[in-house]
Amino acid sequence: MSHLAFARKYRPRTFAEVVGQEAIADALKGAVSRGQTAPVYLFSGSHGVGKTSMARIFAKALDCPNQQGGEPCLVCETCKSIDLGEALDVIEIDAASNRKIEDARRIRENVLYRPQAAPFKVYILDEVHQLTREAFDALLKTFEEAPSHVRFVLATTELHKVPTTIRSRSQVFHFRRATREDVERRLGQIAGDEHVEIDAAALSLITRRARGSMRDAQKMLDQVVTLGAGEGRAIGTADVARLLGAFTSERIERLLGAIAAGKADVLLAEVAGHISEGGQVATFLDELMDALRAALYLQTCGADSPVLDDFAYERAPLIQLAEALSPEALLLGLSLLADAEQKLRLAREPRVLLEVCLVRLARAGELRPLGEVLARLERLEQALSGAPLEAVGPPGPRGRGARSSPPEVSGARTSGGPSPTSAHSTRQGSAPRGYDQGPPRGYDQGPPPGYE
Repeated sequence: MSHLAFARKYRPRTFAEVVGQEAIADALKGAVSRGQTAPVYLFSGSHGVGKTSMARIFAKALDCPNQQGGEPCLVCETCKSIDLGEALDVIEIDAASNRKIEDARRIRENVLYRPQAAPFKVYILDEVHQLTREAFDALLKTFEEAPSHVRFVLATTELHKVPTTIRSRSQVFHFRRATREDVERRLGQIAGDEHVEIDAAALSLITRRARGSMRDAQKMLDQVVTLGAGEGRAIGTADVARLLGAFTSERIERLLGAIAAGKADVLLAEVAGHISEGGQVATFLDELMDALRAALYLQTCGADSPVLDDFAYERAPLIQLAEALSPEALLLGLSLLADAEQKLRLAREPRVLLEVCLVRLARAGELRPLGEVLARLERLEQALSGAPLEAVGPPGPRGRGARSSPPEVSGARTSGGPSPTSAHSTRQGSAPRGYDQGPPRGYDQGPPPGYE
């Protein structure tokens, strides 16, 4: 018996089964139940969030003769044929490979024919932003005045590439990434149905690598379940990290501790270990960038902030890094990683690029907060003006919430020192120290011999 991939086997078949897009599912279901569907829908969102699945469910709900409350019945011939991709009245088109004006003209001609066995003929155009400008122009009139028996569902991952004229003629729905809780819950259900034993920490690791894409999460779970097949043991985080090239919590702790301590040698050793285990440089950058983002959120918003819920990291190493580095240092580290990620595609030796970035990142702790620099400049200004030095306390901790004292305004100087006006007049009325002793030695002897 051939294996069916989890992403296809557990693809949602009704609006109620859709995870993470409940608002869109309710809107489409309500439109179908009331018979008030629009001619053109535009689904926008990143890959793997359910755009094509939602389009197929919508097509089933439109053409199902037994739909109840906008939900398809799943047992009629129409629903079965759509699930199998055999329905004559539901046409899925890959716009990336059918993007020319000739393809658009073919669609424009075929919409004139009525559906053969269903109330509606539904066109699903995936990656619609790949169409050429001429193809969009050819379909513009069709979208605006579509026949009553035709519905269009456009799906795109890059909404900004879809012309405004097309967007203005469509009902646009923005699909969001699934939350960590939704993905973990769904993966747990699939693992239970497949009788697979997998640790909760391993599921969290898969969820983190999926980055909100339900399809990617299911694909990774399908990939790792083979590790425990026939062995009667639970799949752990080490198994998942080894197969997917992801970071374990121990590696995250070592990396963040090395950054906090400024130990470039430890960072380079971790890169060598990651590469020797079959990991990719791009994966290393992605994982480390996520960890620094989590540390920045913790430093800025606090350990109890809900923005940290999407990061499945232990709090202890994050707190250690947030206390060791200033916000400026963390921002510098993120900038270094982002620049390295952009240059990665053109680098002949990606590992060298990563290692240079990490050595620079290890020195991020040397960056001083802006308030501390301003305080030192204030003391230098007082020293040059001849005023008695004011007591400036030592710089405080550079972690979360640390702020050096801002420079005092001119009116807040100590009473013992001169006022800004008097200091300014003193500097204007008398020459600076050392310039009232006449010209330097040798400049009052006339020109050198031979220059007369």
